[in-house]
Amino acid sequence: MSEASGAAGEGFATVSRNGIVLNAWLLKRALANGVAAQTRQVPTDGPGYARTDSIRRVEVVPIRTEIASLQDAPVDVHDADVRLHLLSHRLTRPNTVNLDALGPCALDNLQLRSRRV
Repeated sequence: MSEASGAAGEGFATVSRNGIVLNAWLLKRALANGVAAQTRQVPTDGPGYARTDSIRRVEVVPIRTEIASLQDAPVDVHDADVRLHLLSHRLTRPNTVNLDALGPCALDNLQLRSRRV
């Protein structure tokens, strides 16, 4: 395991129609130094996993998330998902990544979604 201070991840985010990020699926994740703290959509090369899902009423968009310091608290869902992926893939040791402020999140229209699925 490396002693890098930051991290980066690339994959797809599921976003509700009102802009709430529900989760991220990261295909690539790595420890990194010298990255800026940011999440941005990345271009895709034609059709693929990115799409609009009208049944779940969400959009799946390609993303790249960079974390400058794993010692700082997560700033958003993307940041938190990268940290959890790093832990689950054993790229970081337990209790070495700041997971402050992670907890349950509210889902809007939960009953409506349950009936549609």
